[in-house]
Amino acid sequence: PPLACNGGPPPRKELPAALQRVCALLTRYSPLWALSVALVGVSRPSAFCPLSALPVVQRALATLMLAMGLSTTPAELACAVGEVRVLGLNSLCCFGLMPLTALAVGSALKCDAEMLTGVVLLGAVSGGQASNLFALLANGDAALSVVATTTTTLLGVLATPCLAHLLLGGVSIPVDATGVLRSVASLVLVPLLFGVAMGLRLPALVARVAPLCPAVGVLSTLVLVA
Repeated sequence: PPLACNGGPPPRKELPAALQRVCALLTRYSPLWALSVALVGVSRPSAFCPLSALPVVQRALATLMLAMGLSTTPAELACAVGEVRVLGLNSLCCFGLMPLTALAVGSALKCDAEMLTGVVLLGAVSGGQASNLFALLANGDAALSVVATTTTTLLGVLATPCLAHLLLGGVSIPVDATGVLRSVASLVLVPLLFGVAMGLRLPALVARVAPLCPAVGVLSTLVLVA
């Protein structure tokens, strides 16, 4: 459940009934939509070619983080940043438990060297922004989820190459640290903080659009999956 913080968002305005039903359909069955889009993308990649362009992906991620910012307050973010133990445990699981589990699974399945490298790398990267959305959909602590994924993304600049080198027998994985930091700033932090600032400056407007944020987040995530 969300952490007990003061300064919550203003009460949300009710959407028209028809729009409520559309939003509920999108959010309630979001795992089904994501699986469907993934299956189409794998079986018919050409169907989603226009969505694979980098600018489209960047805009989808920025839109997702803007929706998260509109659903979060400064007090909630400050409270989440103060949860040092939770953030530390999250990082330990992300860069300790997950890579070791990936290595164990890959070894148990007798993967070849290339497949094992891919499995271990998948287990050694940071958390993804989709977890922020699902925390929001589940009425969890969306602010803590945002802070957790942001911290592991930043830590991953150093942790992922080191883990790959350690677990894969000296494999070297180049990481553009400057590029990662620039991407985190422009695609995660800027839209997130812009949404939070709008909540402070235009609370009445944000209260009207906030009920749409989960559905907008689902649509953005579907673009990323596609």
